[in-house]
Amino acid sequence: MRALVALLALLALAAGLAAAGAALAQAPPEPPPGPPDRGQAAAPADAADPDDEDVAIIGTEPRTLVPRMGRVLGGEFDAGELPSRVAAAGERQAAALRWLDEVFAPLAAPECAPVLRAGRIPAAAAPVAGFAIAVDRPVAAPPTGAPLLVPEALAPLRGPEIEWFRRTGETPFEVALAGEYARALAARHAGPAPQDGLLRLARAARLEGTARLAGIAIALRAANVDVADVGAAALGADDEKAGLPRALTGAAAGDPVRAALVQVFHEDGLRWALYQYLRGGFSAVAAALERPAAGLETLLRPGMVRRTPPPPAGCALGARASAALLTGRADEGWADSLVADRWTAGPGGALHAWLAFEDAHAAGLAADRKPNEALTRC
Repeated sequence: MRALVALLALLALAAGLAAAGAALAQAPPEPPPGPPDRGQAAAPADAADPDDEDVAIIGTEPRTLVPRMGRVLGGEFDAGELPSRVAAAGERQAAALRWLDEVFAPLAAPECAPVLRAGRIPAAAAPVAGFAIAVDRPVAAPPTGAPLLVPEALAPLRGPEIEWFRRTGETPFEVALAGEYARALAARHAGPAPQDGLLRLARAARLEGTARLAGIAIALRAANVDVADVGAAALGADDEKAGLPRALTGAAAGDPVRAALVQVFHEDGLRWALYQYLRGGFSAVAAALERPAAGLETLLRPGMVRRTPPPPAGCALGARASAALLTGRADEGWADSLVADRWTAGPGGALHAWLAFEDAHAAGLAADRKPNEALTRC
């Protein structure tokens, strides 16, 4: 109960930051010192404008903060210095966009092209327009996570960001950097990206989940709460400070199938990472990443060994995307019981689906749903 109260207090704190910023003095106070083994955090140099009490300049060079992230995360994720280099905002944004190739990898298989046409799903993702990465957002380069691309300087802190820094000793950049550091380490533990599209997405989702979990861990520590103290409630503390911005992935998800794959990337990956963390911290996450490649079915229900029958030839989309193609919704109640799928396009453009479920009840629920109008069930 204490842990839950602490989490609620953290969320209430976040809601009140904007009001608190107006009460700051002209020169923001020094942040509270971190634990001795965490190294030096970023520190404000001076006020940007003597007449503006809500802006502070951070003089620390971003690259010098990279090795500190390992000490912050601990366990198998304390790897010290990682390959990094300064990159302009345009290069970092381009790297973030390349992660979309991992998210939509299942759709790149040649056998999926006729299925997409028959299902009236665009052959390519929607162009990402109007998205600009934050001026100091770091990015771990895909698909290996290396190098870490960081800005030359940190953006000034404003309003709520100053209050956050006063209370936690962490800048928003450091939270984002912890996430990308964790992503890079997760990629190292997971090994090279596989050729299979579903396995490629599953790997990317695990890396994204690990990055978001790192941001959550730091946010909860600001309220003296550990992730393990609140369990599944930690999912509610994901505030977008770490991980790939949803504004980017959402802009590219212009159809139900791609929106389902984005949901796998953000939500299922984080659920998987949290499940592993609760079993033994980031060391347990690292150990799980090193196990033989597993598909999307292990993300929906982490920890369960699921037997999959040999599927026929065809386009494999995974449970959420299959539900979206079948009904237009990725959150169908039977989706987490779907262990394998294959889609083909028949004569005249009709869709044919082969779906394997864990139990007959889930199969019946799927059969009772109104199908996509282009689908012929057989």
